[in-house]
Amino acid sequence: MLHDFIPWEILVLDTSRVMSKSPAQPAKGKKPSVPAPEVGTSVRRFLITFALVFGGLMALTYQVLYLAPIFDPFATFNARMCTLILGPFLESVSAEGLFLSARWSSLDPQEFKIAIRPGCDSFQASAVLLAGISAFPATWKERLVGAAVGLVFLFLLNLARLCLMLLVGLRHPSLFDTFHLEIMPVVFVAAALAAWIVWAVKVGPAKVDTTAPTGA
Repeated sequence: MLHDFIPWEILVLDTSRVMSKSPAQPAKGKKPSVPAPEVGTSVRRFLITFALVFGGLMALTYQVLYLAPIFDPFATFNARMCTLILGPFLESVSAEGLFLSARWSSLDPQEFKIAIRPGCDSFQASAVLLAGISAFPATWKERLVGAAVGLVFLFLLNLARLCLMLLVGLRHPSLFDTFHLEIMPVVFVAAALAAWIVWAVKVGPAKVDTTAPTGA
């Protein structure tokens, strides 16, 4: 009946329902709990992504980039770039196709020549760098910038390696194989890892959103 209707009963019921849905407040002096990041999952994801990207890039390198129609023009370009770098320091330096040769002077009968073959490039080190960048948590913009700068750095570093190998062959021919097969490969991979570490430190790990709800 109409005279049995009590308005404040609805108000009390509505208030209790609203209060029951409000999240529990943390105790005074305590910070809201944030779930710890799953370190093991992140590491596994990084390793799996790194392995897949690195394997794909190495397959691309050996199956495509090392084919003569692609690699030979690239090697020729590298040889010509080396002549521009060494020209101010050597009186006689020349590039002919894949071959780079030099003398200390035009009157020096001793000439040293190297051939730029697959492996005398920055492709493998670039694969290490790109795999690390792809596997690390970052934005696409940060990855693209890091990849572009890193690839240019490794390309220039490889030109410096070729020039150094030619100078070592001219000055100390007996040390050429040691530098070529033992020292420079380690230095080059270490440079790629160092470039990745610098990039990773700069972009930083992915931030954890502590304002997100932690439960249902």
